[in-house]
Amino acid sequence: MFVGLYFGSFNPIHNGHISIATQMLQKVGFDEIWFIVSPLNPLKTGAELASNIDRLRMVELAVADQNFPFKASDVEFNLPTPSYTIDTLSELKHKYPTFRFGIIMGSDNVASIERWKSYREILLHYSIFFFPRLGDDSDFLAEKYGVTKIQADYLDISSTQIRMLVGKGMLIDGLVSDLVRSYIQINNLYLSL
Repeated sequence: MFVGLYFGSFNPIHNGHISIATQMLQKVGFDEIWFIVSPLNPLKTGAELASNIDRLRMVELAVADQNFPFKASDVEFNLPTPSYTIDTLSELKHKYPTFRFGIIMGSDNVASIERWKSYREILLHYSIFFFPRLGDDSDFLAEKYGVTKIQADYLDISSTQIRMLVGKGMLIDGLVSDLVRSYIQINNLYLSL
């Protein structure tokens, strides 16, 4: 089983995330893609973070809306925080010794990978597949770190933008799935921004 791991805060998950996962599934040939919901990214602040359970539930709703082998994962909820990718990878390798894992990320994450805990070990033992973002020298990054660039159409959507729109009482139709939009509304998420 070849599993693509798509790490993120998913605060909230949006159609851009789903689009990238769909393209990675098709272009890389993953058997499944697991959305790893991170409790706290050590390189981000948690000031505007919805609860772990809310973010996991939104990912579950978003992937249930797809006809692809996507899964929501709470593996990092039981690991120490902040969440370090190397620790998650070790945990997954222990739980699924016969699986092969690849990591999905944007070129912005590749550009900052030297700030990651045990990044050399990650680069040595795991395949990384990344999508270019505007302004990043993706060919340079691919060569420097030995990672694979996957040309993917990136929807210009951000979780920050969605939170701001919700906070202002504006519509987010078309940015997130209908199920995620309803969940945000029913649970009054992101209103205090």
